[in-house]
Amino acid sequence: YAYGGEEALEQIVRDAPDLVLLDIAMPGISGLDILTYVREHNLSLAVIMMTAFGSQDIAVDALRRGADNYLIKPFGLDEIRLMVSRALDKLALERRSAALSRRLERELTQAAQIQRDLLPGETIFIPGFELQARCIPAREVGGDFYDWQYDSSDTLNLFLGDVMGKGMPAALLMTTIRATLRAVSHGNRPAEALDLAGQILKTDFRHSGMFTTVFCAQLDIANRRLRFVDAGHGHALLWRADGSTEQLQPRCFPLGVDFDEPYQEGTIELSPGDYLIVYSDGLLDSRPATQATSPSLVPLLHGSAGAAEVVERLIQWATPTDELADDLTVLVLHCQERDEDHPSTATMAAAEADR
Repeated sequence: YAYGGEEALEQIVRDAPDLVLLDIAMPGISGLDILTYVREHNLSLAVIMMTAFGSQDIAVDALRRGADNYLIKPFGLDEIRLMVSRALDKLALERRSAALSRRLERELTQAAQIQRDLLPGETIFIPGFELQARCIPAREVGGDFYDWQYDSSDTLNLFLGDVMGKGMPAALLMTTIRATLRAVSHGNRPAEALDLAGQILKTDFRHSGMFTTVFCAQLDIANRRLRFVDAGHGHALLWRADGSTEQLQPRCFPLGVDFDEPYQEGTIELSPGDYLIVYSDGLLDSRPATQATSPSLVPLLHGSAGAAEVVERLIQWATPTDELADDLTVLVLHCQERDEDHPSTATMAAAEADR
């Protein structure tokens, strides 16, 4: 029990009670001021206001400031018992909800870290090429992914995928798809790998009702030749050293869409100075007012000095604010002048293939 506002506030802060009954009119600071302090400092307790005035305006003001209820004097014992019981039940529910939110936040943070760790490192040694990529989810976790792995010392597999949807459902399916693609790509060309992945993941796609677009490619490093399948993705651009651009064809159906047709491969020959730029639709969706298309991105790239700078320019263009409407992923493969005399080329490529 407290005889004034200052004493009441001191006891609340010191003792952390579950519930307090506050008179609106008290010596010193008022009950409404104490209520405001309690809510502004996120103290976990129920507050019931008491007033003898019977003013509806005062009651509404108390509820607006966060009171759980109010009593108008005089009131009976049964009335106060009922109101206290309801307030404590509400407090218990709020505390359970807050604890669940904290647990979900911790789990989302852990899931986001795991998803980041699943992505390959920022750099990889490829004789005559440089490769860079970045993935930024719109939420804590997302459905975009990129990946690469040596199939042999002369062959590198590349993937960029965009699972339909966002958040945790897309992220869970993304993890399964990524692992499957890594497994089926060894020893198989892109079309064969996607056919196998579609068979393996058929049940997962049917149960989830989702699908994914994928750009799946295999780089013949020595011959500078890229075989690819564009499985419903459509966001791949070849920027030649002479400034011209090429849209990659053919286009096929997404992974997880039930079409009884084999995937078709395309092939491109790469020359020094050429850039292959693959990205998710989050890049263009980030600037809907500009009606951006793949060719319209090229002016952003003039004067770029390598794959890392191209990735950075596109990411900066797509993120003028901290909020993204969709997951955003960019992968850039840059064909360079070949250094035939590099003493560690064979050793480093073989080491990557063994990883």
